[in-house]
Amino acid sequence: MRLDMIDGIHNSIIINDIYNSDINSLEIAIDYLNQKKGNKETVLILSDILQSYNNLDTYKYVKELIQTKKINIFIGIGENLYQNRQLFSDALLYKTTEDFLNQLDFNKFFDKAILIKGARNFEFEKITSKLQAKNHESTIEIDLSLIKQNLEYFKSCLKSNTKIMAMVKAFSYGNGYFEIANLLQFNRIDYLAVAFIDEGIELRERGITTSIMVMNPAIYALKSMLEFKLEPEIYSISILKELIKKLEHAGIKNFSVHIKIDTGMHRLGFVENEMQMLCEIINSTNSIKIASCFSHLAGSDNPKLDYFTEEQITRFSKCYEYICKNTKFKPDRHILNSAGIIRFPQYNFEMVRLGIGLYGLMPEICKKIFPVTVFKSIISQIHKIDKNETVSYSRSGKINRNSVIATVPVGYADGLNRKLGNGNWFFMINNQKAFTIGNICMDMCMVDITDIEANEGDEVIIFGQENSICKMAEILDTIPYEIITGISQRIKRIYSEE
Repeated sequence: MRLDMIDGIHNSIIINDIYNSDINSLEIAIDYLNQKKGNKETVLILSDILQSYNNLDTYKYVKELIQTKKINIFIGIGENLYQNRQLFSDALLYKTTEDFLNQLDFNKFFDKAILIKGARNFEFEKITSKLQAKNHESTIEIDLSLIKQNLEYFKSCLKSNTKIMAMVKAFSYGNGYFEIANLLQFNRIDYLAVAFIDEGIELRERGITTSIMVMNPAIYALKSMLEFKLEPEIYSISILKELIKKLEHAGIKNFSVHIKIDTGMHRLGFVENEMQMLCEIINSTNSIKIASCFSHLAGSDNPKLDYFTEEQITRFSKCYEYICKNTKFKPDRHILNSAGIIRFPQYNFEMVRLGIGLYGLMPEICKKIFPVTVFKSIISQIHKIDKNETVSYSRSGKINRNSVIATVPVGYADGLNRKLGNGNWFFMINNQKAFTIGNICMDMCMVDITDIEANEGDEVIIFGQENSICKMAEILDTIPYEIITGISQRIKRIYSEE
């Protein structure tokens, strides 16, 4: 059974199950809705159960599910549901999908978790189209089942008692905050990590209760950190002193913090000669407790830098031992990132930080994890272009034969790099390669489909299995992180899970 999760209007989410109306799958779908709802009210939009032979017993069962699963709003569509309306005193019932759409009140769908489930002939895709948040024809599709599969692989690399901190900063590497965090929470991840306090607040407001570390905290926002139970990374003496001052003024004790140690990345963190002062300050107060000490490896993915990785871990261990010896704390240690988990399992310590590996973008390191994201669009228009004509700005696309050119509604404003134009990248259309032609525009681009049977409205894969994001990164001389985090949030994200 496949369930798609889509951003809905007015901060709602949609669980799209318009593939069947099987009564046996209804409870599974409702349980999935309740798993994903966060703190939102639930809405069930259901069609007649066409596979049923006993209408009354079937709809009594539906009523029981609505009550026991605590569905807040029930909307039923179909003649059979309408005929059994005496069972659903508080429901909104319609004979046809068109009746519902004609009377649709968008004000009922503020901050809701909506399950749409129905038989194909009810054309519930029309309802999904009305209630989804963005109507951009391009989509990012994220396979949550593959994220779970990747997570299980990394767990298999760890000792059973090793904790995992999952990175969901930067819109979960472009894949979506709440949806990824909610999946990880359901799978009992130990910690989530965000870059800024606003990211943590957003997760808390949407019902995420897992412990959250903020990597670049604003100490002036201490009140919000306390209110939303966010734990700051502390990386300098000045920030530590300022935090303690505010905590003591507020009468706060044992506030969890995470101490960042700079072992060679030279980005943020305490260095070795600051350990004595750090411990003295920590010992001078009871306002904080050290939840963890950590550092960041600069080259764990590069075998040529293994000597430096070992050096960093040695420096980290020395600083950690000093803190344990000179304070009352023995915090968790974590230094391994995704590549480090695979390549340096002897340094799992008490916790690891799982980032890009969760999303499967490490083909050079591991063949046992899989990319979870596919970028899709459609063909907006097809043109027949004569030989010696040109395509796009600056007449950059030269036509050397009579050609067929397709326009795709995605451009550099959506995160498609301009360097991919002029034949430097290909899309997949009907299982064939369609190379770009001419410069990529702000909101669209063109591809050559002269040798491809295609029609307007056909699906276009911008990157996926055959034209992977990792290969795109090679062409652009960058890393997959930059590409995936650079895809505009105006592109609709769709989440599927099987």
